[in-house]
Amino acid sequence: MRLSSFLKKMVLVGSSQVITSTSIVSATTSVRTSYTEIHQTDYEEVISTLNSLQSNATVLEWARKNPGAVAVRSLPQTIKYLARVGLSVDDLNQLNVIHVSGTKGKGSTCAFCESILRRHGYKTGFYSSPHVVAVRERIRIDGRPLSETAFSRYFREVYDRLYEKRSYPEDMPPYFKFLTVMGFYVFVKEKVDVAIVEVGIGGQYDCTNVVRKPVVCGVSSLGFDHTAILGATLPEIAWQKAGIFKPDVPAFTSPQADEALAVLADRARNIGAALFVSPSVESHDWHGTPVSLGLAGNVQRANAGLAVQLVNVWLRSRKTQGVEWKPCVKMHGSIPLAPSLDITGEMAEGLGGCDWPGRHQVLRRGNLTYFLDGAHTPESAKTCAEWFVEASQRENFDVWSSRPLKRILLFNATGARCADSFLLHFGDCGFDFAVFCPNIAMKSVKRLADQVSVAVMEDESLRRCESNRTTWSKLHGAVGVRTEVFATISDALDWVSSGFVFCSDPSRVHLLVTGSLHLVGGVLSILDPDLESGKKNGSGICVGSV
Repeated sequence: MRLSSFLKKMVLVGSSQVITSTSIVSATTSVRTSYTEIHQTDYEEVISTLNSLQSNATVLEWARKNPGAVAVRSLPQTIKYLARVGLSVDDLNQLNVIHVSGTKGKGSTCAFCESILRRHGYKTGFYSSPHVVAVRERIRIDGRPLSETAFSRYFREVYDRLYEKRSYPEDMPPYFKFLTVMGFYVFVKEKVDVAIVEVGIGGQYDCTNVVRKPVVCGVSSLGFDHTAILGATLPEIAWQKAGIFKPDVPAFTSPQADEALAVLADRARNIGAALFVSPSVESHDWHGTPVSLGLAGNVQRANAGLAVQLVNVWLRSRKTQGVEWKPCVKMHGSIPLAPSLDITGEMAEGLGGCDWPGRHQVLRRGNLTYFLDGAHTPESAKTCAEWFVEASQRENFDVWSSRPLKRILLFNATGARCADSFLLHFGDCGFDFAVFCPNIAMKSVKRLADQVSVAVMEDESLRRCESNRTTWSKLHGAVGVRTEVFATISDALDWVSSGFVFCSDPSRVHLLVTGSLHLVGGVLSILDPDLESGKKNGSGICVGSV
């Protein structure tokens, strides 16, 4: 059977974090043909098959309206699918998991943890979401995404086992759940020393929460996101995030709003987890050396501080490394404040050498400098705006030129996110242009299959972009910023680099790309498809995060 015919028969049910109901499953097309039977050997075909497990827009809308109906089935179904690939919950306990939830910074916290432990000589597994350019980024071994060959091999092994053991034709996990099962499968097969696992959405019902005995748990900064699923208040969101706490497993949280912290503390007591508030990374003893982080932005100091505590508990669990804890003598409200630690050489190297694309990242391309940040909450948008103003000024000083400088915003916000709560923070950034486009890299996506989302409707996306432009004009119309809307990221980037923007002078351009990590990923898929931006270029200038 041809691949195109096969894909038409594939089930398009599920969501990135939740499972479907019987009523929706019954409306989907049956899966008829085994992956192995059609002899798919090419990575692009593997990605096409994986993409067929994505939810369509109808299913996602149903899930948003019925969160309770799908959430309670999430963990039992994940355990079922794990069993079908030969894994039990006890097998996951052998992975020595660091489990991290949160709204903002959980990925960065995990990246810091991975970087530190790798420099201690441990073989690391790192599961994260979403990906920026390639889905392979979600499953990393020793800091590197799986190769296309390894990803394809493991995909076939997991897919075929799940397919062969279906109870009914559509009995396959949706996209995120499949990747979670595959991630655990890879980590077991690769015999990693530690698995750093980032929660997808929430925590309580997230399919990563099948881990019953992690070594340590963390909660990064909390805010408002996915409110249709997690709740519209900070206490409701905190309840979900604290769902990863486990009995007799230490847990740490970044400083939170009092109402969120109270819920975290209550849940920790009820579950039987010892909870501590993590101080900022500057509070630790750096032995006279300056604090140096591989990820830019003041917000990363809290993430790094959380990572240091998580890593130290993990190292102490090995009984051979780690810094001895001092007694907790200070309180953060009703919760003990974790003590300051001695920053070892490996910790300092791991923090300083951490690389996490798409977060406060700078790429230089001749006269055009890209500032990339996947800010996806109003709070992170405010932080992004502050970072851009500072980084753009610093860049302008470091690369001084008499040529004029133009600043451009490239923005998109998707889902239920309210654009005005994002865009209001960018009015004082000195932009000359505000550009809006969907999270569609280019019209022809054959070579960018990792960027495909079946939940994205092109016409609807363009209407959203026009709405975002209108919102910008209402908020900042008086400042005289010209606005544009383009159908794809490629069209927008072509316009930015066009002669019109540079005018008669070969102007320098600072382009801020923000509002969605998927938008940032689309830009990187064009500019830096191999994710080489964290390395040094031929002149020795770092083109990664600054």
